[in-house]
Amino acid sequence: MACRAADSLQFTLENHGKQHFVKISLGEVKYVGRGSRCVVVTSDLSASSQHVELSVGQVLGTAQLVLRARDSGTNGTGLVVCVAGGCTGSSLRDLSKDIPEELHDGSALVVPLRRQGQQGTVVDAENLFIVRLAKETAGQLPTTKCTRALPLSTVAPRAPSANGAGHSEPEETNARAFAATGLPDAYDAKANSGRWRYLGKLGEGGVSLVYKAEDCTGPLGEVAIKVLKHHER
Repeated sequence: MACRAADSLQFTLENHGKQHFVKISLGEVKYVGRGSRCVVVTSDLSASSQHVELSVGQVLGTAQLVLRARDSGTNGTGLVVCVAGGCTGSSLRDLSKDIPEELHDGSALVVPLRRQGQQGTVVDAENLFIVRLAKETAGQLPTTKCTRALPLSTVAPRAPSANGAGHSEPEETNARAFAATGLPDAYDAKANSGRWRYLGKLGEGGVSLVYKAEDCTGPLGEVAIKVLKHHER
């Protein structure tokens, strides 16, 4: 949720089922990162102390305020761009390090985009922060729907097989028969809670499993989620 109040902007960053309420004034800069003074603190060891710079800008010739973000981290920040008409261009790209970019409702920041010791980009429940901005006139969140899902190959690498050789082959699982009990932030239609509708298991490694899932509340569509075998439930 977000609203306009004088020369400040209030909004919400959703991460792993938690809502972080933030207020930024014109001329003020706040951060997402590992630092204790950040407005949103992440425990991800690959994130920098001040990983993403958040600020507010004013649209030229109007009183409208917009939320902006700039990457200031070592391992990069991802941006999933979604507006009312759906996703624009490639769903996932690098956030600029030079010029603050406007964040629309439903867009998402990936903090960090790359993790130490892992190849390629990784998007999961831990590092995805969804931006929620409200319509000023109605005071309600607009409905945002991504029409293009992130390809599974760009979301998270599949876990290697137990013997360490190559990748596990996907296991075709009937979504209706798949039991997601105990998996992180699993979507529950009856309780209207959770985020990920788990569709089946893609692979398994020595310390983790990879599941195919659908993002029920955010902009990512179908994704691959890596879950530690001894994750907190």
